[in-house]
Amino acid sequence: MLRRLNNKTMMLILTIAGIIMAAMFFATADTAQAQNVQAQSTQAQSAQAQIPQQSVLLLPSETPSPTTTANIFGVPLRMTFKDVLERAGADNLLIKESESRFALARANETRINAWFLPTFYAGASIYGASGTVMNARGEFFQNVTPNNASLVGGVLGEWGIATAVYATKAAEYRSLSAQEDVATQRIRTLTSVIGAYFDLAAAQERIRLLGETFALNERLLVQLELQQGAGLSYKSDVLLVKSSLSRLKVLSQQAATEVYRRSAELSAALNLPSPRLITASDSAFVPIMLNDSLSLDTLTREALATRPEIRSFEYELSALREETTALTTGRLLPTLTLNLSTTLLGGVPLPQYGRAASTLGISWSAPIADLLGRGQAQQLESTLNVRKAQTEVLANQIEREIASFVGALQMLRPALTYAREGLAASREALEQSIGRQKLGTSKPFEVLQAYDYVTRAQNDYVQIVNEYNKAEYGLFLARGRMTR
Repeated sequence: MLRRLNNKTMMLILTIAGIIMAAMFFATADTAQAQNVQAQSTQAQSAQAQIPQQSVLLLPSETPSPTTTANIFGVPLRMTFKDVLERAGADNLLIKESESRFALARANETRINAWFLPTFYAGASIYGASGTVMNARGEFFQNVTPNNASLVGGVLGEWGIATAVYATKAAEYRSLSAQEDVATQRIRTLTSVIGAYFDLAAAQERIRLLGETFALNERLLVQLELQQGAGLSYKSDVLLVKSSLSRLKVLSQQAATEVYRRSAELSAALNLPSPRLITASDSAFVPIMLNDSLSLDTLTREALATRPEIRSFEYELSALREETTALTTGRLLPTLTLNLSTTLLGGVPLPQYGRAASTLGISWSAPIADLLGRGQAQQLESTLNVRKAQTEVLANQIEREIASFVGALQMLRPALTYAREGLAASREALEQSIGRQKLGTSKPFEVLQAYDYVTRAQNDYVQIVNEYNKAEYGLFLARGRMTR
């Protein structure tokens, strides 16, 4: 009986001891796990504390930075959007060329408008003769050797009425056409410069966002490699972060290439003395509103009425019509000629007596080639038909340009709303992931994924705003605004 009781007592003691040992083992394991979770949470909080809350440039170690580009292009040139617009209008070579053509047209107009001014002439001559001469009464004299000197001066005027009526008007139209060409070149330059500047700013912002994500990936990679060494994480997590880092390097290189390309375009458009790396100082990506209405018919009519290209062609057509009329109706208008002269005659070397003369005449001229319809009039008529066809082609091009910008804005305006919603949702998800990590219920990799979604949403928003602002300015310029 005692032996049986002792056996039962021993079994009970062993059972109780086993339970106590198991409890101690699980308690130790839970403590270790809790310490591990706490350590991960502390590291995550430390990493999160280093994530910049403001726009701070954190470039990857292998991404071209301003220091690297300074060795190639010199010190980066910081420019605001206003600086770019002002310098584009003042220093662009194509605009300067069109301004020179305008000055040439104005000079030609001034020359033609001086049609009413006569010509002054003056000169000297020596007259010598030998042999037989006859006087006024018909008598002949032999062996005469007269030597006379003469000083001649006068005023000669020739006034073509067709020139006064038609040529001056044609020159005025051509001057106006050249002035509109300057405005046309200004629109083309501003369109190119604005697009390049916005793309440059977007590429710089993309580098900044990629730099922030790259820095966070590097910190996480260090944590995961330490955890993998302790057997607390999988190798696949480490490989995923390394793959993400490689992808970020490629994207950063592409963005840096875009910065170089847009800087080169701006340098050429702004006529900088040497290629420069331009830094866009305006980094705020805020949608602008330059066009209140997106009515295609209204905007097309406005563009056709205000675009300088159309007005330039219209002035050119008017000049050709005036020149054509000068060769048809203008042939019926006479040319008035007036010549007033005075002559001092006498022996060599000094004149002794003088003489005055005057002539007045009216004449008509009509080249045979023009009368047969094979002259300049036919050439001008053909040129006029070519200009008419070019005007129609230009009008169709402007209509398509307006339609393209209107269609883009109609799609981009709703896209702005979607981009804002996506950015707000990704930021909220990041905040929740950080909150769960502080409680120890999530892993740092989850926070990284949430931050990656935020970065992508920010990049999408930047691209949408960039395309939207370029479309707004493009339509604004296509309507004929900002031309002076």
